Amino acid sequence: MSDFRDNFGGTPLALLYERFGDSVKYTPQGGAEKTITARWSPYSISEDEHIDGRFIAEGGILRVKIADVPNPLPDDEVEIESVKYIVDEIMELTSIQAALQLKRTSAVEKSKTNYRMEKG
Repeated sequence: MSDFRDNFGGTPLALLYERFGDSVKYTPQGGAEKTITARWSPYSISEDEHIDGRFIAEGGILRVKIADVPNPLPDDEVEIESVKYIVDEIMELTSIQAALQLKRTSAVEKSKTNYRMEKG
């Protein structure tokens, strides 16, 4: 492992985020917004909605370093490329990183509206 660090200048996890990470804004509940580097894997792309020629993901998995987000919680807010999401679920939590399932804010509101309409 020391050869890897000597040759590439850091830990494998740090390099993974540095090389393949995305800049996102993360706002924990009751906390201040901060910009972090995280790995974003969108899914459930809506072909009907797009911004500046980009299709918008309804949700996805965001991997964050625990050093950047020490206590991720459901309903924390995340902004990726000007699109707002909330943490829906903590999928995985280790001592070095967390995998967070995100839902686009408007998708959450749409879901709540549909639920209210079904319940009458």
